[in-house]
Amino acid sequence: SNNNLNILQDIYLFGVVYKGFYHDSTLLTPAQVLHTATRAGALSQGRMDCGKLAVGYKADLCVIDTDTPQFTPMTDAACNVVYAAQGADVRLTMVDGEVLYRDGEFKTIDIEKVKAETQKRTDAILRRL
Repeated sequence: SNNNLNILQDIYLFGVVYKGFYHDSTLLTPAQVLHTATRAGALSQGRMDCGKLAVGYKADLCVIDTDTPQFTPMTDAACNVVYAAQGADVRLTMVDGEVLYRDGEFKTIDIEKVKAETQKRTDAILRRL
């Protein structure tokens, strides 16, 4: 783990690096980049019932606040999400219909407890070195 996993940054890098490697800025559309991160990602993990909005599919959502300067003008939503969205723009994360995160608050975990446990385990590892 890199301690700052940011899928939005990874999506951005995929779009930019792939195009840069092949020296073709038209190689992937923003919609194709998002498809790779969502539906294609789910399929690659064998999850056939998620990665798109459809009846009978799992309710896995990430709601992004687009009412910020980096999303203006909003001429292409996919383009704005791929090339402008940041982790701080995420307002809600839902997995299989359960809200995990909403407006800065983790709904299913005690973040302070997780941080304390992580520090405790880190201290124990460092003591053994």
